Amino acid sequence: MDETQRQRWWGLHLRVARGELLASEEQAYYETIMRQLDGNEPLEPLRSALDTRTKLRQLEAERIRLEEQRSRLDVEIVDLESQLGQRARELLGAKS
Repeated sequence: MDETQRQRWWGLHLRVARGELLASEEQAYYETIMRQLDGNEPLEPLRSALDTRTKLRQLEAERIRLEEQRSRLDVEIVDLESQLGQRARELLGAKS
């Protein structure tokens, strides 16, 4: 495989890694080169990079979910604190 082919394949590979769909001609080319690489080069670093990217996406989704949960809990805390304040005022017979 020459450098031009390698660069074309790498561009397609990056798109695949980002989750993009390739056109049928691009997909055929990508798979052809993948088969060549399977026979010529170890792909473990590429697979590891894809696995890492997948894990990163999962962690980012989890971070977003936790931030949303924290926001909901912050609202709940404010609500509970205001209720506690009101109850304390009622127990003390204070006027609001």
